[in-house]
Amino acid sequence: MCGGGTAGHVFPALAVAAELQTIDPDIHVHFIGSVGGLEESIVPDNGYTISTLPIKGMPRKHPLALIAFAWNLLKSLVKGFSLLRRERPDIVMGFGGFASAPMVLLAPWMGIPTILHEQNSVPGVVTRRAAKRASVVAVSYPQTKRYLPKASRVVHTGNPVRPSVMKPMGKDAARRHLALRPDSFTVLVFGGSRGARRINSAVIEAWSNLSVKGIQVLFV
Repeated sequence: MCGGGTAGHVFPALAVAAELQTIDPDIHVHFIGSVGGLEESIVPDNGYTISTLPIKGMPRKHPLALIAFAWNLLKSLVKGFSLLRRERPDIVMGFGGFASAPMVLLAPWMGIPTILHEQNSVPGVVTRRAAKRASVVAVSYPQTKRYLPKASRVVHTGNPVRPSVMKPMGKDAARRHLALRPDSFTVLVFGGSRGARRINSAVIEAWSNLSVKGIQVLFV
């Protein structure tokens, strides 16, 4: 399993890993992430082994930073090649983000079946570049297929969700669990990835007005 940088890449990988081990408890899962990524703590907390690569996101505004990026990419490719030779995986699964790039590019070249999963409606750079050589690309939205004309096979699977998130709970029980007032009009606010900061700022700015009107806000 490879991917990282944001939770949107890590948690679907964890969901698939858990489902695979439900099907066959003897399956060995090894994660590949990036140095300093949140996957460094989240993956071990979920009971899996992780190796990290020094790769970082590609700089878009600072040309001189491309030198450091190229050097880290080279080191990551060398380490990724070594990991693939050592682990000898039956399959490599890439879940997007710069952390997955070296692995999903190397694996097909080494003859290892490779699956890509794209969580977003518009695929990221890594998925678009690696789709041509991947065995299959799994997408969360049917319309994503049109962005991957060179992929050999695209399958609409939806986005994997961890079982712990899907446990049913009624509204009253949920409000008690979260210590929310039982009768107040309640708004849930959440954001993810790179757009979260603007959402967070907007909620903070509106907070006092919402409180005055008696609106209860659950802010993730």
